[in-house]
Amino acid sequence: MYKLIACDLDQTLLCDDRSISKNNIDAINKAIDSGIKFVIATGRGFTSVQNVLSDIGILGSSDEYVISLNGAIITENKDNKVLSFTGVDFDTVKKLFTYGIDNSLCTHIYTENDIYVYNINDSEIEYLRGRVDNYQVIKDHDVSFLKDVPIAKVILHFYDETMMDKIITDIKPLTDNKLSVSFSSNRYVELNQLNVDKGTGLQKLAQLLNVEMSDTLAIGDNFNDLSMILTAGIGACVSNSRSAVKAASDYVCLADNNHDAIREVIDKFIFQE
Repeated sequence: MYKLIACDLDQTLLCDDRSISKNNIDAINKAIDSGIKFVIATGRGFTSVQNVLSDIGILGSSDEYVISLNGAIITENKDNKVLSFTGVDFDTVKKLFTYGIDNSLCTHIYTENDIYVYNINDSEIEYLRGRVDNYQVIKDHDVSFLKDVPIAKVILHFYDETMMDKIITDIKPLTDNKLSVSFSSNRYVELNQLNVDKGTGLQKLAQLLNVEMSDTLAIGDNFNDLSMILTAGIGACVSNSRSAVKAASDYVCLADNNHDAIREVIDKFIFQE
C-alpha cells in the first residue's frame, strides 16, 4: 500500500495556466483522506508554493510536507518548519555567479527564504510572473552580502541545448565536480550540493516518517524529477514529459499536465480504478 506521493509542480501538477484542475484536487484530497501523504517536490522554494498548498487544502497542516529546491530543504507545512537544509558553500556560489557574469547569463541564487536574480531580462520576468514573485534583483557584481547566509541552490538560464551543454562542461572544473546537476522547465541548469536532489529528499522524508521507499510514488516530467522517479517504489510521469524521463518511468500517463494526469496516477495506483 502506497503511503506517500511526491509530485512535481510545473508541467506536472500545474496546468499551463498555472492552475490545478478540480479533478486533480479531488483525487489528491481523496488520497489524503485515506491517510496518504501528498508531498509537493519542487525546484521552487517552499515559500513560493503556499498558494498551491492552499488550493489543495493542506496549507499550514501539521504532518504534511514539502520537498523544495530539489531536495535541499524539507519543511512541514505547519509554520513552514524546516526539518532539513543542505546548502552549497559560498566559495562555489561565488564561482558560479562569476561564471554567470562572464557569460552574460541570468543567474538565480536561492537561500532558505529569498531569491536573488542577476541579469534578469524580459523573458525571465514573464516566465517568473505567477510562479516566483518575491525575488530581489542583484544590480552589481558583488554577492559578498550572502557570505554568511546559507544558500540552497544556484540556477543558470540557457536558451538552447547547445548552451546547456556548454554550461555543464564549463562548470565541472570550476566546482571540482562537487555539485548535483539537473535541468528543469527546458530553460534552467539547476545546481545543488553533491548528492542533493529530489530523490535523496524523498528518501530523507520517507525515513523521517518511517515509510519504506517501496511504499512511495513519485510523479514528474523533467530531468530534475528523474532521481525521485528512479528512487520511489513507483515512478510515474505525465505524457508531456521529456523522452528520457518517459524511458526511466515505471508508468507513463495517457494524460498530460492539462488533462488530469495526477488523478490518473492516483486512481490507478492508489485506488486501482
